[in-house]
Amino acid sequence: MLRVGRSTVRCESVVAKRDAPVIDAMRELSGQYPRFGYHRSMKNVVKLEHYYFPWELEKAISEWVHHYNHERYHESLDNVTPADVFEGRRNDILDQRALAKATTMTKRKVHNLQLAG
Repeated sequence: MLRVGRSTVRCESVVAKRDAPVIDAMRELSGQYPRFGYHRSMKNVVKLEHYYFPWELEKAISEWVHHYNHERYHESLDNVTPADVFEGRRNDILDQRALAKATTMTKRKVHNLQLAG
């Protein structure tokens, strides 16, 4: 059985109150950067190289951030880049994809019906 003293509970509530703005900011950011996988992925990519000057590391990080925000599709954002979501293009992209899918499915159905009969 684990016992927790009153001072521990009081300390935890003070820490929770003190960190509330940080936690709120993290929740707000999690919509822009899904699940904070951002840091872990960057660490895995950037740490594979040796950097002998600070500007080499800064360049590698900025290239990775650009890739992550502008080129990499995020499943939690309906396979759209964070830049597209930020700039308000998400719905247009999803509408174009839905139209292309509907057109393709119609053509496929017509083709299969012609083959069948």
